[in-house]
Amino acid sequence: MKRATRAYITHGYAGRRVSPMKVAWEFASKAFRGGSLREHGELERSELYLCLPSSIGYVSVLERFSPEALTENIQHFKGFKIESVEKLGGTLNFVDLITLQRNGEFYRIVLKRFKDWYGFKWFPLSIWTLGVQRFALRGKTRMLKEYSAFMKLSKWNLPSPKIVYISLADKLLLTEYVPGQIFDRILSEFFSGSNADSSILEVCRSVGKAMAEVHKHGMVLGDPKPENIKLFNSKVYFLDLEQSSMSGDQAWDLAELLYFTGHMTLSSRKAELYASSILDGYLEVEGGSILEKVADVKYIRVFTMVASPNVLLAMSRVCKNYSTRKL
Repeated sequence: MKRATRAYITHGYAGRRVSPMKVAWEFASKAFRGGSLREHGELERSELYLCLPSSIGYVSVLERFSPEALTENIQHFKGFKIESVEKLGGTLNFVDLITLQRNGEFYRIVLKRFKDWYGFKWFPLSIWTLGVQRFALRGKTRMLKEYSAFMKLSKWNLPSPKIVYISLADKLLLTEYVPGQIFDRILSEFFSGSNADSSILEVCRSVGKAMAEVHKHGMVLGDPKPENIKLFNSKVYFLDLEQSSMSGDQAWDLAELLYFTGHMTLSSRKAELYASSILDGYLEVEGGSILEKVADVKYIRVFTMVASPNVLLAMSRVCKNYSTRKL
């Protein structure tokens, strides 16, 4: 067992592109399958010693978890009582907001369940974006991607919700709730108004800059729709990172952030102002080499079902202009 453990640790270190969570899970799975072997008596369940870090300590990769027993199972929340449980997101989302209370002190946690059949949401998108973007389908894979992304963002001192708890066995992820404004709602106000609000354009600039900060570290967010972005205390939080990766197409991130908003307006002028603000912020940190790629027709094609052609072309035109001005 010691030799096997050393081999897996070496594998995890040598394969720097391999996620530590994947190495830990593979090792735990093999150890679990071999648990029925008997050599010199009962073998110790070594997989119980494999843990993943969280903000309140280390969690065994095989530990089971019951959300109903949250205040009993997690030492950090002893003495708290569950005040309320609210559903977050749409009907296809398995996300709850849990409010805990103890002597007037409140603590809010987001509980996200990663169901395998929830991949059906991503399957049609994978077909539609074939040749442009690939999406992870399996629940465990999506959970590990989100967990890994939040941990990396925290390590890089970029805004990120704290990991409260993770259960690989039950495919559950608990994170600190981030209050604030959803970017999607801010944009709705901008696109529905008759005038271009300079304060909202400044917010757009900050979102573009925040995305560039993430890209600078080599991460791809995967699904940065405005509804997955929050602003709180002058910081930009990218949430719902179950499609993130460290080896992907950063141009896709920028394309989705721009073109997905096309369903909010029919105004080419508003679309151009929005795109210009996003790109101004992005170019404060990163170069403009990907802007010409974002303007490619293969990215525009993906969003033709949700946005009007004049809006998509207006944003694409901005990207082309910036690619020649800023390179």
